[in-house]
Amino acid sequence: MDSSKVFVTRKNNEYILAYMTGNNRTLENMWDPATRGGNGSSMPYQELVDAFGTINGKPITEDLKSPTNPNGYDPANPYINRDPRLAYTILFNGGTRLDVNRTVTPVYTYVGAAQDGFPITKTGYYLRKMLDENTIASTTSSPTERCFPLLRYAEILLNYAEASNEIGDINTAYAQIKAIRKRAGINPGDDGNYGLRQNMTKDEMREVIQNERRVELAIEEHRYWDVRRWKIAERVSNKPLHGMRITRNGDTYTYETVVIRTPVFVAPKWYLWPIPQGEINKSLELEQNPGW
Repeated sequence: MDSSKVFVTRKNNEYILAYMTGNNRTLENMWDPATRGGNGSSMPYQELVDAFGTINGKPITEDLKSPTNPNGYDPANPYINRDPRLAYTILFNGGTRLDVNRTVTPVYTYVGAAQDGFPITKTGYYLRKMLDENTIASTTSSPTERCFPLLRYAEILLNYAEASNEIGDINTAYAQIKAIRKRAGINPGDDGNYGLRQNMTKDEMREVIQNERRVELAIEEHRYWDVRRWKIAERVSNKPLHGMRITRNGDTYTYETVVIRTPVFVAPKWYLWPIPQGEINKSLELEQNPGW
């Protein structure tokens, strides 16, 4: 199914379990930028944008554009030649959305762009995943029959890949990730591996699976819990988070990453919640979780 239709189609072959809602503009009201009548309240960080690879299925740090690689990543034009899921997930500078006149027009996030630009968007981005392409926050458009995913087929493939890899069945993990990338529109490449390196170790495949979950299930309330069950928060949640400051000069844009905030995950004890002291007091055999 067309990725832009998955989250706004009541009956589709992607959903296994879904939370149905009545006609609404809930996400459009929250996520659409001001020019579309929305609040623009969710502004994704550069780290999520960078997690999406190229159309070749490779990380942007490893697949640079060149005369012999025209489909690689171009830092001077960073939103072309990218994993198609990026444009379905993130509304970036020049990305298009229906406007209040019911015309599809670009949204601009560069410094000083009227209503939507930096620093109104603190990160240089807005969200677009799960938004209806025919609906905006403005009442000039009709509400949509949105249904939220609780469990969908892509997660089944990702779960299967992760479980297979952890028991050493890396070939099965390869097959599931390739299936996900094929339907996402990634180029298969001459080797048919959709950008996956051959002969990866279990640890290398684990890193690939973790990033694949991050991009495929972005904004679906998985990442927070995945980071904790994988016990990688000390490594990934203690780093500065960035935005993209875009400057326009005529028809030319320049791109500068800027620090927005630095989260803190200070101790392993944060992987578990403390047991209320009142419950501890009820039994001498009940022990508090480590560190609390």
